Amino acid sequence: MPEQVDMVVSTQYLKGSNILGDKRVLNTVEVSFVYQSIESNSIGQQLITGFAQVSRDPEVKKYFVKGKELSKKIITKLSKKLMDDDIQVPIAWVGSPTISTVSPFSDKLMMYCISLFCSFGLGSNAVGTTFSLRKDLSATFLPLTTQIYDYAVQGAELMAKKGYTEEPPSMENRNNIINKN
Repeated sequence: MPEQVDMVVSTQYLKGSNILGDKRVLNTVEVSFVYQSIESNSIGQQLITGFAQVSRDPEVKKYFVKGKELSKKIITKLSKKLMDDDIQVPIAWVGSPTISTVSPFSDKLMMYCISLFCSFGLGSNAVGTTFSLRKDLSATFLPLTTQIYDYAVQGAELMAKKGYTEEPPSMENRNNIINKN
């Protein structure tokens, strides 16, 4: 436990890396967001592996495999950030998919789950980037966030193509209501 409060006295604190000197270690807030991202992607990787294994549609299966690779990339990049600072990488035991190829879920439901996970990942990375005081950490999160977004858009397009997406209710157009009367 810290015995005193340390104050930021230089803008060097924001850099994270200093070419001529040492970089500062990640702070606890930064570590918590990196940990959370690694753990959620570990769980997501196992889930999406199972989804790919049981998906009936080859196009959906290919999408799931792409998501698995994206999760691996995120885990690898963020684990490296921790290891560079000699911080233990979280090891989340999340189990693994069975060898079954019979799906307990429809492709539509599995696609919807992955769509939700993409939304959670985007939100989490946005918050993690916002609260990071190390610019190099934000520079790591931003490209990953862009890749998650691109993957989510591909999923949304695939869901629309397959007829898996319901249109949400929209707001009433008051001008049309007034003009009808």
